[in-house]
Amino acid sequence: MVFLLTAALLLALHLPAPAMAGGTLTLNTNTQVSEFFERSKNNEAELIAFLHKMPKGADLHAHPSGSVYPEGMVDIAIAKGLFYDRAQRCFTGKQPAEDFYTAAELRFDYQKYNEVLDGLSIRNIAREKESGNVHFFTAFGRFGPAQPGMEDQLREILTRAASQNITHLELMTSPSSNPDGSIDLEKTRAKLIRSNAALELARKNLADAGKAADVSVLWSLTLYRDATPKKDGSPVMEGYAEWWQRQVAGTLEAAHLCEDLGAVAMTILSPEDSWVSRTQFALQFRVIDEEWQAFQKKYPKNSVQMNPHGGELTLEFSPYADLTTRISDTLFKGHASRLGHGVSIMWDDGVYEILQTMASRKIPLELCLTSNYGILNVTPERHPFFLYWRAGVPLVLNTDDEGISRGNLTMEYVRAAQWFNLSYGELKWLAFNSVEYSFLPGESLFENGDYNTPKKGDALPKNSRKAEKQQHMLRDFAAFEAAMLKRMALY
Repeated sequence: MVFLLTAALLLALHLPAPAMAGGTLTLNTNTQVSEFFERSKNNEAELIAFLHKMPKGADLHAHPSGSVYPEGMVDIAIAKGLFYDRAQRCFTGKQPAEDFYTAAELRFDYQKYNEVLDGLSIRNIAREKESGNVHFFTAFGRFGPAQPGMEDQLREILTRAASQNITHLELMTSPSSNPDGSIDLEKTRAKLIRSNAALELARKNLADAGKAADVSVLWSLTLYRDATPKKDGSPVMEGYAEWWQRQVAGTLEAAHLCEDLGAVAMTILSPEDSWVSRTQFALQFRVIDEEWQAFQKKYPKNSVQMNPHGGELTLEFSPYADLTTRISDTLFKGHASRLGHGVSIMWDDGVYEILQTMASRKIPLELCLTSNYGILNVTPERHPFFLYWRAGVPLVLNTDDEGISRGNLTMEYVRAAQWFNLSYGELKWLAFNSVEYSFLPGESLFENGDYNTPKKGDALPKNSRKAEKQQHMLRDFAAFEAAMLKRMALY
């Protein structure tokens, strides 16, 4: 689903030019290419053509299950002979009593085929009776037996990343839990081993097809804030505090014990406006704070990070009172190294203190523009982008759930350019931010986060995966701009 505003409407908004606090990359940036980019901003097609192959570094906020386009699920449903339950809007292996589509119908009936695609994503959401928020979060439960396995998910994600010149991904995956809410460390480790094996097989299959994907992947273990310890015959929230404590402590432990498998962080997600998220928020982050501090004492040399989702709310979806501390609590009690979404920042009682803290501590915000628009109807003039940008908070562009949202990382850069009138040098800065603030190990190639001053000589980092990726990006940008100079001759 395309959410871009027309050029005329963008001009009517009179969005101000961004301040320099966000950073602009001038080092080895070709002036002619920059000027060509400015002309391209007047037309969406030209802008996409320019940005499609531009190096983008990393996508740091992505859910594999939501990154798969639903067309592939329809293919799986047809191959398996599944049914589509129109009332529940989901795939099932058992024929519903009434009002359903067969796999054969989806093959040949264009209208039915598109109805299914609409149900599994938020394309055509304007025609829906339910909000984008509800439609988005319920879509995950509609995949059922049509959801592809991890290898197929990763092959699609890697193919799309490599095609858009993305070289690093940080993906979210849930740990394995026991019935009492504790984390099964052995099963979680086995799950990551299978995921990494699927990743290698996906790479091999792509290489065999002539589509080599040199894309590194790290994992973030997820906790679902709206999950509950419900058992048959018991109240939904019975024993919730103890259950949540076991979830948090176990997930941190699992991340630490699986660092050798690429587990680098713990994240907290799920819709923040759900009843559980709303009523248990204070308890959740009190427990997270306690368990994080205990974890740090137990493993003082650990490298596990926290990158919770926070402030993915607007007044349409949340009582005012819940917005006034949501980001500050997520940031400070959640011990965030990176913060996901952060849309409600303007309502927080400590908004300017939060911005100052994030800027001084270099805690980046994971921007998900398409997701924020589709789920929360956050349009350019409503987005807090400039609050963060002008305060000097590091910003990173991400996809979130590109399959459900009908997007990709290229379109995030397109939106950033059009919505906020960013220059080519500023987009390059955002691209380098994505690697600088990734959880890749090792020192940065750059002095104090300034991409115009790379380290030299004896100061060059040694055995740093992050610095290697950054050097790769410098070469990629040089090649990209050289190619653009040749293409510009056509104009």
